[in-house]
Amino acid sequence: MTDDSLVLTESKVLDYACASLQGHLPLSAEGYKCSTEELLHALLGVAAQGSTLESVCADLHIAHPETMRGYLNEQLTPEILPVLERALNAALVAGVTRRVRHRARYRFGLA
Repeated sequence: MTDDSLVLTESKVLDYACASLQGHLPLSAEGYKCSTEELLHALLGVAAQGSTLESVCADLHIAHPETMRGYLNEQLTPEILPVLERALNAALVAGVTRRVRHRARYRFGLA
């Protein structure tokens, strides 16, 4: 019998990335056609694949791209972009362990 928890799959990576971002990314979608999770999955898919929102929505069988754009255009205004950048930087830092940060500081002479 093997331990499935040690197998890294696309869905596990997607779930981990989504959960990590959800705590730092101030986006939400609470409609009956689109959820916050679907919105994050679409954004991660576009970023990971370098693809279009249309193709990611079709591949994932989630809300229509125009529905997604409506939520994104409403929430991603020029005024919020600096806040968003700080939130995403915080998400990246939160994912790096203390030991890794310490070794990087030592290696590059920052310690």
